Amino acid sequence: MASDGSFRSIEDILADDGVVIDQDGHELKVTGEYIRYSEETAHLYEQAEMFVAQSAGATALEPELKKGWKTYNFEVEDFHIYAPTNDNLPINRPKTAA
Repeated sequence: MASDGSFRSIEDILADDGVVIDQDGHELKVTGEYIRYSEETAHLYEQAEMFVAQSAGATALEPELKKGWKTYNFEVEDFHIYAPTNDNLPINRPKTAA
């Protein structure tokens, strides 16, 4: 939740004041960093790939291999609000070099 009580995307919150409200009603200042998938960053997170079939009208085009980071979708019951805590936060930290 944003500091004004609205539910906005984290992108909008970061562009504004960067303040969110935690589950106990406390204001927290948060920061973020865009990490775009590229050859240089691909190793940071678990990867996935799939073939994407495309067409142009009635003509089937050759499938294209798309690569990216593996992502997960989840649904939140009732009010569709997800309040991350230390117990349920799906932390996705970069892999460390071995």
